[in-house]
Amino acid sequence: MTGQVVTLALACSLAMSGCSGGAPRTEDEAQVRASIRRVLEQHAQAAMRSDAAAGALAFAPDTRVFFAGTPEVRGRDSLMAFTARAWAAMGTPRDVQFTTDELHVFGNAAVEIGMVSYSVGREGQPPVHGRDRYMLLWTRDSTGAWTILRDLSQSAPPLGSTQ
Repeated sequence: MTGQVVTLALACSLAMSGCSGGAPRTEDEAQVRASIRRVLEQHAQAAMRSDAAAGALAFAPDTRVFFAGTPEVRGRDSLMAFTARAWAAMGTPRDVQFTTDELHVFGNAAVEIGMVSYSVGREGQPPVHGRDRYMLLWTRDSTGAWTILRDLSQSAPPLGSTQ
């Protein structure tokens, strides 16, 4: 129930702040889910090529990204530089899988809660496996494309944990 109240409050704020403007709503929730799934799959493919420029296309130009333990990243160009540095330091992401737990659509905005699992590592070294929880605020631009406006992510407990 608390999650629904928070989501409703966020939807009301989005509507009042004008985030529901732009292209008229013509898609149903299943179509929005499929569109967002395609963007996430393209982002995963870009990550597995260490292509920070292509990966950043999933994000709005004025995105704000909050990764736990790091300073806020503002803007698509800054995000591209951030991810390029991270991938250079950690190695190329592999086996990137997004799982959507919840998706709430509010006209031209959507809130997604999910999990991403991945492996990273340099060639010849054993991979390090990770999982992150995320909450994404998606927005549909004037062309009808869905992009990530806000990303709040944190590490998830290991598999089998009760947390």
